Amino acid sequence: MKRIGFAVAAISLLGVAQAAPLADEEAQFISQEIGATTVYAFCPDYEMVPNAAETIGDRMGVGENIRAAVLAAYAQTLDNQPFNRTYLIPEVTRRVNMVMSTLEERRQANALCVLGPAFAKHGWLRMKSSAAKR
Repeated sequence: MKRIGFAVAAISLLGVAQAAPLADEEAQFISQEIGATTVYAFCPDYEMVPNAAETIGDRMGVGENIRAAVLAAYAQTLDNQPFNRTYLIPEVTRRVNMVMSTLEERRQANALCVLGPAFAKHGWLRMKSSAAKR
């Protein structure tokens, strides 16, 4: 009888287990992807490198579940953008919100576009050909 009680207690504890914290690589990936996307949105001299998230995510060892969660968390911050709630991961959403808040402060201080070269160096962005000719 004690074994059954122990098994029930162990199973119930599994149900309240918390999600693992983000690995350093995952947190860095989230910051970089949201940062590059924001610079692209507000800085006309830059464009996104095609498939950068997949390439960089694979290189950093970031799983598809994290990449999907970043997209869902980003979409939920935008007005009238559909997103799949099942992809949200609370730790990812909190990181996305924190990074977006910091980037908004930089944007308001006209200090956002200076981040472009760093994101270009890491392979997220590239200068538009028209901007490079100026």
